[in-house]
Amino acid sequence: MRSFWKRTNRGLWLGAILLVLLIGFIVFKQVRFTLEKPQIRETAVTFVTELLEINKVPDAVPGKTLTEAQKKAQTDALQSLLVEYWMEDPSAGTAMNIYYFGGETLGADELEGILKEYQALPQNRIHSMDVSVPEREITIRADGTDRVSVEGVADVVVGMSGYDPLYGAGGLFPDKHGMTDLSGKEGIPQNEWEAGYAVSFDIEMMRTGKGWYVTELSINIYMAWSGPAEGGEAK
Repeated sequence: MRSFWKRTNRGLWLGAILLVLLIGFIVFKQVRFTLEKPQIRETAVTFVTELLEINKVPDAVPGKTLTEAQKKAQTDALQSLLVEYWMEDPSAGTAMNIYYFGGETLGADELEGILKEYQALPQNRIHSMDVSVPEREITIRADGTDRVSVEGVADVVVGMSGYDPLYGAGGLFPDKHGMTDLSGKEGIPQNEWEAGYAVSFDIEMMRTGKGWYVTELSINIYMAWSGPAEGGEAK
Protein backbone atom coordinates (compact mmCIF):
# COMPACT_ATOMS: atom_id res chain seq x y z
CA MET A 1 0.00 0.00 0.00
CA ARG A 2 2.80 2.38 0.90
CA SER A 3 4.43 1.63 -2.45
CA PHE A 4 1.14 2.47 -4.23
CA TRP A 5 0.84 5.86 -2.52
CA LYS A 6 4.49 6.54 -3.16
CA ARG A 7 4.01 5.95 -6.89
CA THR A 8 0.81 8.01 -6.83
CA ASN A 9 2.50 10.94 -5.10
CA ARG A 10 5.39 10.76 -7.54
CA GLY A 11 2.90 10.93 -10.44
CA LEU A 12 1.08 13.87 -8.89
CA TRP A 13 4.34 15.73 -8.35
CA LEU A 14 5.42 15.04 -11.91
CA GLY A 15 2.05 16.23 -13.24
CA ALA A 16 2.24 19.37 -11.12
CA ILE A 17 5.75 20.13 -12.39
CA LEU A 18 4.66 19.66 -16.00
CA LEU A 19 1.65 21.91 -15.42
CA VAL A 20 3.85 24.64 -13.92
CA LEU A 21 6.25 24.36 -16.86
CA LEU A 22 3.36 24.60 -19.33
CA ILE A 23 1.91 27.67 -17.61
CA GLY A 24 5.37 29.23 -17.48
CA PHE A 25 5.86 28.61 -21.19
CA ILE A 26 2.48 30.14 -22.06
CA VAL A 27 3.19 33.19 -19.89
CA PHE A 28 6.65 33.56 -21.45
CA LYS A 29 5.21 33.42 -24.98
CA GLN A 30 2.54 35.99 -24.12
CA VAL A 31 5.02 38.37 -22.49
CA ARG A 32 7.42 38.08 -25.43
CA PHE A 33 4.57 38.65 -27.89
CA THR A 34 3.52 41.79 -26.00
CA LEU A 35 7.08 43.12 -25.88
CA GLU A 36 7.61 42.47 -29.60
CA LYS A 37 4.41 44.16 -30.78
CA PRO A 38 6.11 47.54 -31.43
CA GLN A 39 8.74 45.86 -33.63
CA ILE A 40 6.07 43.85 -35.46
CA ARG A 41 3.99 46.99 -36.05
CA GLU A 42 6.99 49.00 -37.27
CA THR A 43 8.08 46.25 -39.68
CA ALA A 44 4.59 45.89 -41.17
CA VAL A 45 4.06 49.64 -41.57
CA THR A 46 7.52 50.20 -43.07
CA PHE A 47 6.99 47.36 -45.53
CA VAL A 48 3.63 48.71 -46.73
CA THR A 49 4.92 52.29 -46.87
CA GLU A 50 8.01 51.46 -48.92
CA LEU A 51 5.98 49.20 -51.22
CA LEU A 52 3.60 52.07 -52.02
CA GLU A 53 6.45 54.59 -52.39
CA ILE A 54 7.76 52.61 -55.35
CA ASN A 55 5.06 54.50 -57.28
CA LYS A 56 6.86 57.80 -56.64
CA VAL A 57 8.99 58.91 -59.60
CA PRO A 58 9.46 62.69 -59.21
CA ASP A 59 11.34 63.15 -62.50
CA ALA A 60 8.89 61.20 -64.70
CA VAL A 61 7.11 62.92 -67.60
CA PRO A 62 3.30 62.92 -67.06
CA GLY A 63 1.45 60.80 -69.59
CA LYS A 64 4.62 59.13 -70.83
CA THR A 65 6.24 55.77 -70.09
CA LEU A 66 9.24 55.75 -67.77
CA THR A 67 12.79 55.82 -69.04
CA GLU A 68 14.90 52.68 -68.71
CA ALA A 69 16.83 54.29 -65.85
CA GLN A 70 13.59 55.10 -64.01
CA LYS A 71 12.28 51.57 -64.53
CA LYS A 72 15.53 50.12 -63.19
CA ALA A 73 15.37 52.35 -60.11
CA GLN A 74 11.83 51.13 -59.38
CA THR A 75 12.74 47.48 -59.92
CA ASP A 76 15.83 47.79 -57.72
CA ALA A 77 13.72 49.38 -54.98
CA LEU A 78 11.24 46.49 -55.08
CA GLN A 79 13.96 43.85 -55.03
CA SER A 80 15.74 45.55 -52.12
CA LEU A 81 12.45 45.72 -50.22
CA LEU A 82 11.82 41.99 -50.66
CA VAL A 83 15.37 41.12 -49.64
CA GLU A 84 15.07 43.18 -46.46
CA TYR A 85 11.54 42.30 -45.34
CA TRP A 86 10.37 39.13 -47.09
CA MET A 87 11.19 35.54 -46.21
CA GLU A 88 9.77 32.33 -47.60
CA ASP A 89 7.75 30.42 -45.04
CA PRO A 90 9.36 26.95 -44.91
CA SER A 91 6.15 25.40 -43.62
CA ALA A 92 4.23 26.69 -46.66
CA GLY A 93 6.86 25.81 -49.22
CA THR A 94 5.78 28.69 -51.47
CA ALA A 95 6.96 32.18 -52.33
CA MET A 96 5.43 35.31 -50.89
CA ASN A 97 1.72 35.47 -51.72
CA ILE A 98 0.00 38.66 -52.77
CA TYR A 99 -3.78 38.38 -52.56
CA TYR A 100 -6.21 40.67 -54.33
CA PHE A 101 -9.95 40.93 -54.04
CA GLY A 102 -11.31 38.73 -56.80
CA GLY A 103 -9.57 35.56 -55.70
CA GLU A 104 -6.21 36.00 -57.44
CA THR A 105 -3.09 34.70 -55.72
CA LEU A 106 0.29 35.95 -56.86
CA GLY A 107 3.84 35.16 -55.76
CA ALA A 108 6.85 37.44 -55.40
CA ASP A 109 7.89 36.87 -59.02
CA GLU A 110 4.42 37.94 -60.16
CA LEU A 111 4.78 41.09 -58.06
CA GLU A 112 7.75 42.10 -60.19
CA GLY A 113 5.65 41.24 -63.24
CA ILE A 114 2.90 43.61 -62.13
CA LEU A 115 5.48 46.38 -61.74
CA LYS A 116 6.67 45.72 -65.30
CA GLU A 117 3.06 46.00 -66.51
CA TYR A 118 2.76 49.39 -64.82
CA GLN A 119 6.06 50.48 -66.35
CA ALA A 120 4.90 49.54 -69.84
CA LEU A 121 1.99 52.02 -69.71
CA PRO A 122 1.95 55.84 -69.74
CA GLN A 123 1.28 57.05 -66.18
CA ASN A 124 0.73 60.22 -64.21
CA ARG A 125 3.85 61.52 -62.49
CA ILE A 126 3.64 60.85 -58.75
CA HIS A 127 5.95 63.35 -57.11
CA SER A 128 4.86 63.16 -53.47
CA MET A 129 3.29 60.61 -51.17
CA ASP A 130 2.34 60.78 -47.51
CA VAL A 131 1.54 57.42 -45.87
CA SER A 132 0.17 57.29 -42.35
CA VAL A 133 -1.08 54.27 -40.41
CA PRO A 134 -2.80 55.30 -37.17
CA GLU A 135 -2.00 52.89 -34.34
CA ARG A 136 -5.70 52.48 -33.64
CA GLU A 137 -6.10 51.10 -37.18
CA ILE A 138 -3.68 48.20 -36.59
CA THR A 139 -4.58 44.83 -35.09
CA ILE A 140 -1.88 42.29 -34.25
CA ARG A 141 -2.80 38.77 -33.27
CA ALA A 142 -0.75 35.63 -32.64
CA ASP A 143 -1.23 33.07 -35.40
CA GLY A 144 0.61 30.00 -34.14
CA THR A 145 4.17 29.57 -32.89
CA ASP A 146 6.42 32.44 -34.00
CA ARG A 147 3.79 33.72 -36.40
CA VAL A 148 1.48 36.74 -36.32
CA SER A 149 -1.15 38.38 -38.49
CA VAL A 150 -1.18 42.17 -38.82
CA GLU A 151 -4.26 43.94 -40.15
CA GLY A 152 -4.36 47.66 -40.78
CA VAL A 153 -5.54 50.58 -42.87
CA ALA A 154 -3.15 53.18 -44.27
CA ASP A 155 -4.24 56.70 -45.20
CA VAL A 156 -2.33 57.79 -48.28
CA VAL A 157 -2.27 61.26 -49.85
CA VAL A 158 -0.64 61.43 -53.26
CA GLY A 159 0.51 64.47 -55.21
CA MET A 160 0.60 63.87 -58.96
CA SER A 161 0.91 65.64 -62.28
CA GLY A 162 -1.07 64.67 -65.35
CA TYR A 163 -4.68 63.67 -65.93
CA ASP A 164 -7.56 63.65 -63.46
CA PRO A 165 -6.98 60.59 -61.22
CA LEU A 166 -10.72 60.25 -60.65
CA TYR A 167 -11.24 59.26 -64.28
CA GLY A 168 -8.90 56.35 -64.83
CA ALA A 169 -5.55 57.95 -64.07
CA GLY A 170 -5.10 57.14 -60.39
CA GLY A 171 -3.91 53.54 -60.28
CA LEU A 172 -1.25 52.64 -57.72
CA PHE A 173 1.13 49.69 -57.70
CA PRO A 174 0.71 46.92 -56.52
CA ASP A 175 -3.03 47.05 -57.23
CA LYS A 176 -3.27 45.02 -60.42
CA HIS A 177 -6.87 46.08 -60.98
CA GLY A 178 -6.10 49.80 -60.72
CA MET A 179 -3.60 49.84 -63.56
CA THR A 180 -3.85 52.98 -65.69
CA ASP A 181 -3.31 53.26 -69.44
CA LEU A 182 -3.11 56.89 -70.50
CA SER A 183 -2.52 56.14 -74.18
CA GLY A 184 -4.60 58.37 -76.44
CA LYS A 185 -5.13 61.12 -73.87
CA GLU A 186 -2.41 63.40 -75.23
CA GLY A 187 -4.89 66.12 -76.21
CA ILE A 188 -6.56 66.32 -72.79
CA PRO A 189 -5.30 69.15 -70.54
CA GLN A 190 -3.02 68.11 -67.68
CA ASN A 191 -2.97 69.57 -64.21
CA GLU A 192 -1.62 69.16 -60.69
CA TRP A 193 -3.73 66.83 -58.56
CA GLU A 194 -4.05 65.45 -55.07
CA ALA A 195 -5.75 62.14 -54.32
CA GLY A 196 -6.49 60.29 -51.12
CA TYR A 197 -6.44 56.51 -50.83
CA ALA A 198 -7.47 54.00 -48.19
CA VAL A 199 -5.11 51.02 -48.31
CA SER A 200 -6.23 48.02 -46.30
CA PHE A 201 -3.71 45.25 -45.69
CA ASP A 202 -3.39 41.92 -43.93
CA ILE A 203 0.18 40.75 -43.44
CA GLU A 204 1.35 37.35 -42.22
CA MET A 205 4.72 37.52 -40.48
CA MET A 206 7.17 34.99 -39.11
CA ARG A 207 9.85 35.32 -36.43
CA THR A 208 13.38 34.17 -37.23
CA GLY A 209 16.68 34.52 -35.42
CA LYS A 210 17.13 37.85 -37.23
CA GLY A 211 13.72 39.32 -36.43
CA TRP A 212 10.27 39.44 -38.02
CA TYR A 213 9.73 38.93 -41.75
CA VAL A 214 6.75 39.17 -44.09
CA THR A 215 5.60 35.87 -45.60
CA GLU A 216 2.20 36.81 -47.01
CA LEU A 217 0.32 39.96 -47.99
CA SER A 218 -3.29 40.76 -48.79
CA ILE A 219 -3.86 44.32 -50.00
CA ASN A 220 -6.68 46.45 -51.38
CA ILE A 221 -6.22 50.03 -52.63
CA TYR A 222 -9.27 52.30 -52.84
CA MET A 223 -9.16 55.91 -54.05
CA ALA A 224 -11.43 57.88 -51.68
CA TRP A 225 -11.15 61.36 -53.17
CA SER A 226 -9.26 63.55 -55.65
CA GLY A 227 -9.15 67.16 -56.71
CA PRO A 228 -6.99 69.86 -58.29
CA ALA A 229 -3.95 71.01 -56.32
CA GLU A 230 -2.27 74.36 -56.41
CA GLY A 231 0.39 74.69 -59.05
CA GLY A 232 -1.45 75.10 -62.33
CA GLU A 233 -0.88 72.98 -65.40
CA ALA A 234 1.63 70.16 -65.19
CA LYS A 235 4.78 70.56 -67.16
